[in-house]
Amino acid sequence: LKDDITFTHCLFMDDDASCEVESIRRTLALLEYSITPKFSVAGALLRELEPYRLHEKGATFDGACRPLKHGLDMRDVNHLLLAEIVDVEPHYGAWWFFAFAIKDVQNYPFPFFVRGDDCQFGSLNHFSVCTMNGISSWGDDFALKSGAMTMYLDARHHLLNSMFLLETGFGVIISTMIKLFLGQLFSYNYASAHSMSLAFAHIMKGPKFWVDNIDMSKIREEISSYASS
Repeated sequence: LKDDITFTHCLFMDDDASCEVESIRRTLALLEYSITPKFSVAGALLRELEPYRLHEKGATFDGACRPLKHGLDMRDVNHLLLAEIVDVEPHYGAWWFFAFAIKDVQNYPFPFFVRGDDCQFGSLNHFSVCTMNGISSWGDDFALKSGAMTMYLDARHHLLNSMFLLETGFGVIISTMIKLFLGQLFSYNYASAHSMSLAFAHIMKGPKFWVDNIDMSKIREEISSYASS
């Protein structure tokens, strides 16, 4: 690369997501011509196992992550039109496909998140999130990736993001956590329920916990033991 090249924009895309090149071309065109302050482009996520099924087209966060336009069938013209209607403004775009101007970044992602960093990054930087039919990617179902470790990370980011992003009471946060915990407990996913309890305990330890567990080696070892217990 030449020394005089200046990068102006960035596209975040998960390594387990895929897209057509046309999605990137359209995103580039939008970024080149948009005059909207803090403009960003969030690609929709379609199911890889059911390629026409829309999982999310932007998302909101109110203590839990809420996918917008979830479940629509992109083969149906009526659903296509519904997907294009902006009835709820997205708070953020997930990182399976999220493009933005580098100059608009004022807050970096929380460096200790593995899940939930996209939610916090988009919300704290107050991007104007654009979604549109024709810019999308495909990804594995979340259920295929679910397990004790992922539920630990999910619980941890829901707790911390609720404290950082929302002006809400302690009761609302506890209510969200109870719902997440009971969902695992009543599905007989006891290892996942156990790992969520561990996440609650770790959050209560405060900032020093994050610094002391950057590599998470001890946590991974402990959670791995749940499946065999």
